[in-house]
Amino acid sequence: MRKYIIFILFLCVIKINGQIEKYFPLHVGDERQYYRHTMMYYEILYEKIVELNQPDSNTSIYKVEKASNLNSVIKHYYYKIDKTDPNTLFYSEEFSNPQNFYPLYKLIAKPGDEWQHSPYNYIWITFAYYTTVLPTLWGVVDSSANYYKSRMEYGAPVDYSLLSVMKGFGLIREYIFEVEMTNLTGCRLNGIKYGDFVDVEDENIPKSYNLDIKNYPNPFNGQTIIEYSIPNEGHVEINIFNVLGEKIITSVNEIKSAGSHNFEWNANNISSGIYFAVLNFNNKKVTQKIIFQK
Repeated sequence: MRKYIIFILFLCVIKINGQIEKYFPLHVGDERQYYRHTMMYYEILYEKIVELNQPDSNTSIYKVEKASNLNSVIKHYYYKIDKTDPNTLFYSEEFSNPQNFYPLYKLIAKPGDEWQHSPYNYIWITFAYYTTVLPTLWGVVDSSANYYKSRMEYGAPVDYSLLSVMKGFGLIREYIFEVEMTNLTGCRLNGIKYGDFVDVEDENIPKSYNLDIKNYPNPFNGQTIIEYSIPNEGHVEINIFNVLGEKIITSVNEIKSAGSHNFEWNANNISSGIYFAVLNFNNKKVTQKIIFQK
């Protein structure tokens, strides 16, 4: 009798440990393509897992590239699976060296649960967490975990959205109420294509880089990520000025390779207001307006 009990418990542990990966499969080379439609424009988003790091036996960290058909900027973020918390997918926006991971999707949650998933004052509130059966755009039907997300700024909600994570595919739908809708149109997971998936080579995703600089979040409180791209290798200088034209700090002053780069700017020691990040490269300048609100 004891052997049967041990065997049953073993099966339960195996099922629980693999639960988040069943809903959100992750493999190096996996690609997902989304169609986003807003009141002002539409775009195609491309996401690809490009790297796996396993710092210890319990932790798997996946690096993800994200691109859009509207520009040549390639962003990066990270997913983490922790075997000590096998029902949660963690997320990080620490681009250069991911350290601060926040819970993104929880499969063991109940209405009323809430958790912070970003250092930039975004809060997820699961006041209507539930599971249901949903179809993909290409007709696959399976169970999904659904979340309401509230983005909070200074304690007040800014917008609400509904997200659906389908078993076997990951995020298939995000609807920001009265603002935009994003749907998974196709993907390639573990080498198998689903839906209306188009290979990167066929779609000509930008592989060149334009001279560009931006930051997010914007407005921000405390810290913001400044991301910039340059078309070829060369000397980069990035200065931050106040509205009077006074230089506050030189954040970058070195040779950089072609592509997208980023750094975190901590503004806790200066006053609130409008600032300008100016990118100097090959006698050309690009400026980004930054709003700091304490």
